[in-house]
Amino acid sequence: MAKLHLVSLGCNKNLVDSEIMLGRLQNYELTDEPASADVMIVNTCGFIASAKQESIRTILKLSEQKKSGALLVVTGCLMQRYKDELMRELPEVDIFSGVGDYDKIDEMILKKQNLFSPQTYLQSSTLTSSRVITGSNYHAYIKISEGCNQKCSFCAIPSFKGRLKSRSIEDIEAEVRSLVARGFYDFSFIAQDSSSFGRDLRRGNKGRSNFKGSEGELNFTGFRDGQNSDGSSGSAGDKISAQSGLACGKGSGGESADDERVHEQDIDLVALIKRIEKIRGVKVARVLYLYPTSTDERLIRTIVDSPVFANYFDMPIQHINDKMLSLMKRGASAARIKELLNLMRSAPGAFLRTGVIVGHPGEGEAEFDELCAFFQEFKFDRVSAFAYSKEEDTLSYEMEQVPAKIISKRLSKIEKITRAAIEASFAQELGQKFIVSLEGESSEGEMFYAAKKALWDKDIDGEILINESDVEQLETGGRYWCEITQVAGSQALGKITAKA
Repeated sequence: MAKLHLVSLGCNKNLVDSEIMLGRLQNYELTDEPASADVMIVNTCGFIASAKQESIRTILKLSEQKKSGALLVVTGCLMQRYKDELMRELPEVDIFSGVGDYDKIDEMILKKQNLFSPQTYLQSSTLTSSRVITGSNYHAYIKISEGCNQKCSFCAIPSFKGRLKSRSIEDIEAEVRSLVARGFYDFSFIAQDSSSFGRDLRRGNKGRSNFKGSEGELNFTGFRDGQNSDGSSGSAGDKISAQSGLACGKGSGGESADDERVHEQDIDLVALIKRIEKIRGVKVARVLYLYPTSTDERLIRTIVDSPVFANYFDMPIQHINDKMLSLMKRGASAARIKELLNLMRSAPGAFLRTGVIVGHPGEGEAEFDELCAFFQEFKFDRVSAFAYSKEEDTLSYEMEQVPAKIISKRLSKIEKITRAAIEASFAQELGQKFIVSLEGESSEGEMFYAAKKALWDKDIDGEILINESDVEQLETGGRYWCEITQVAGSQALGKITAKA
């Protein structure tokens, strides 16, 4: 049997696309050894500078390991964004494709041909059953839409992913039911802007998703001798991932029957939540990537009232200063963002995650100080902080830039503040008992099992190290009661006490 090596870079939305490709290539044997593979695939990320650097380095490294006769395939966001330049600069690559043809990957390999469809790929119900879920036997990411209609000043994603294009609720429901039948019970619903789900369908918009390549150029100078695209050397550490009043509760029914009938006629995230929570076998779910202007009290209340969806609120705010929010074209004021966050925080057992950008053009010391003060005051459970990345095809590209040294200094300060908040979040778990899903062997080594709190997302919120158990035979993917026995910084140790 021919062997396949696949590398999926970037976000979990990319991971879903990679799993679609794996579903089309099940006649291959998967291998972790690139040198033994007959086909190597890199699903690239092209979001910011560090992601682009990682993608190119991965391509070049795999090209050096490619055995005679093997095929190297490059697809994904970076490929879509810099199609012409990549095809010119990477003769080592055998097949190129963008973001429109994940479901045709087997045909491309068979015919050894490039393919660039004019629209972003939107998952089809015909491939629901063939998708190969990686890394878990109980959890799956469900992509509910592609593209984005927001106009954030720093973001180039709409230029290569196109406008919002939502899947139908029926299609998403069919996928979840299929995965439940395969034993999956934990789901994270994702999109670039999840809270805008269905708006393109509701308004009769057929989901125009035309995209264009970048009008700028990707600087390849130095990649082949170990430098970053900006001429610096070493790690591209632009991103720091710091893992490190609602009266109603679950199932309390905050809306009247009449309200529910009206809303069920809409095609939106609320309607999707209500549909998913009726599927027997879905034990827990959460929504990732809410957007401030498309999130409202009704959506928050729906999540809080849901017997299935956890009180997990992931809303990247990017900043909290009104001047910066305006420059970033975020559409919501600081007051409105705080109003939404306070409502989320008031939910029973709420878990809040956010993301911020440091060093966007126009950010002075006063604006940055306001951001720091807010993070010291409002305690998030998890935070991802990014250094601003100057990207062509964005509104901020032509603005006066903040010096790199200042950005680096500010990022370090934010990291210290958020780390303290995250450690405080972990400290609150000490002595608590709750349901976890067993992940298998821990990243810390074979001495520990890894577990995930039911509230947390599988890949981004950390793990609980299990070093004791009252249950003799633990099963990967099983649900158990766990007691946190020790917390050190952003690391928690727990004991399995019983099956859930």
